[in-house]
Amino acid sequence: MTDDLALGLGHAHLRHRSDDGVSTENRVFQQLSYAVIDGRRVSIDARSRLEQRFFSDDGGSRLRFRQRMEVLVPLGGEKAPALKTSGELFMTLIGTNDVGDTEFDQFRGFAGFEVPVGLVTLDIGYLGQRRENPSRRNDVLFIGMDVGF
Repeated sequence: MTDDLALGLGHAHLRHRSDDGVSTENRVFQQLSYAVIDGRRVSIDARSRLEQRFFSDDGGSRLRFRQRMEVLVPLGGEKAPALKTSGELFMTLIGTNDVGDTEFDQFRGFAGFEVPVGLVTLDIGYLGQRRENPSRRNDVLFIGMDVGF
């Protein structure tokens, strides 16, 4: 829409493995990405996403809202690494079956570095995730890659 505002639509097809076997989930989502602060010393970006989730194993569906904030602090020029931290809150708005309506789903946080390498940008750091249903905490050494064309 503009340099600081982007509307996105998408679909994700996911396979979940558990002791009960394999199930699939299809997600349709709409998201709005926007700059909160776009400064030389720090930038803060946000993303608001609404997901419709459809499950194969129980035929159920859920509606989930995700809100993400990201802070980027450059450590030099455009080609230099930057400190990066982000947090994302997941809320179930409408649930079926074993999940009630309007409840905290999970929180995901990241702290590390964004390292540009040509057309590739690497995210390297710690990713922590706390889930409610099922109750679980994940601690991950995260390495991600974005490619620009």
